[in-house]
Parts: sequence; C-alpha cells; structure tokens
Amino acid sequence: RQSPPRRTLRPWRLRQASQKQVRGIFELYNWYEEMGGQPPPYVMAFVNSRSGNQKVSGAIKNQLLSLLNAQFHDTGGGKINLRGEVCELSEVITNPTHVRDAIKATAGAIRGRFL
Repeated sequence: RQSPPRRTLRPWRLRQASQKQVRGIFELYNWYEEMGGQPPPYVMAFVNSRSGNQKVSGAIKNQLLSLLNAQFHDTGGGKINLRGEVCELSEVITNPTHVRDAIKATAGAIRGRFL
C-alpha cells in the first residue's frame, strides 16, 4: 500500500493581527482613557527574538510592540504608556542584568498598578 504524497509545508505567512482582531484591547484602553478609574494591568512581555525561528520570534515581538506601546492622554493632559512593554531577553548577551534592570525600572515607574 502506497502512502499519500507528502504536502510541502508553506513558509510562515506572518502578518500583523487585523484591526478587528485587536479591537477589544484598544476599546479597553480607550474606555480607561475616557472614564478614568483603576488602570488595567501593565503587561511586561518577555521575548527572545534570537531563539528558535527568528522570523516568527520577530513577528511576535513586532505584534506585541504594536499592541503595548501606544500612548494615551492622562487626565492632566500628558501622555502615559498604559499598556506595557516588551523586554528583549537576548539583550542579556551584552548586558547580563538587562532583565532584572527592566523589571525593577518598570515596577518603580508603575507603582499602584498590577504588573
């Protein structure tokens, strides 16, 4: 009995999430900007874009950056980064304390919020 022919795998089709797919997170932060109150948790995403499939890792990092790095106006008229940030783990190659420093700096900057 002959086995079925193998299908060749297509290369990764990497693209950013559509506006429809990420609408919920934008609506949450827009609501907070308009209504005030307890800010949502601050997200600190850890990504190593040098491990595994670097094209996929890079795409994940870019998607997180586009979702987390947007700035909003606070009630005083200034801008504040409400969502979070991406910590690149591969930077420990050149700076061994990078991750620890990033966590400490972030925790100090967002006092009163969940991390």
